[in-house]
Amino acid sequence: MEIKTPEELITLLEQVPLKGKEKLKLNAELANHTRRFFRAQVRAQRDINGKAYAPRKRRVGVGQNGKVPTKNNMLLGMSRNLKTEISSDHFAVGLVGLEGHIMKTHNEGKPVVYTRKINGWFNSKTSRWEGNAKGPKAAYKMPKRTMVGWTEKLKRELAQIIFKNMQPR
Repeated sequence: MEIKTPEELITLLEQVPLKGKEKLKLNAELANHTRRFFRAQVRAQRDINGKAYAPRKRRVGVGQNGKVPTKNNMLLGMSRNLKTEISSDHFAVGLVGLEGHIMKTHNEGKPVVYTRKINGWFNSKTSRWEGNAKGPKAAYKMPKRTMVGWTEKLKRELAQIIFKNMQPR
């Protein structure tokens, strides 16, 4: 059976003859496998199809020995914001927190609207921008970097896990 959509995966999952804790254990295995798949892609700085993210300008940071180039890791540490939700009926993998919101914006390639600050300064004592009125709004379109999504490889791997659990023990 070829799986083309998440709905077909759900239909296949409903056909598994497991009950109670065994079904919960299967959903946990599927959710954890999915989360690990997405985390590996984010860590490798690749989208769900394995294509590398567009490189950013190399920045120079201050290290122990003076100025050294910093790593060009976009979305570093954001893979921790992939969370799973598991029950005996379903499993879900989603993005949470502030970093998760940023990841969702990148994942969908949405525009980001922000207010410009003109003729002001950042007061480090109050941790606020001071000395001006808010300027006009500007928009920036985030480049689409798909981190969470449905791929052929993931479909095959999840189907194998389900078929393995459909076999009589």
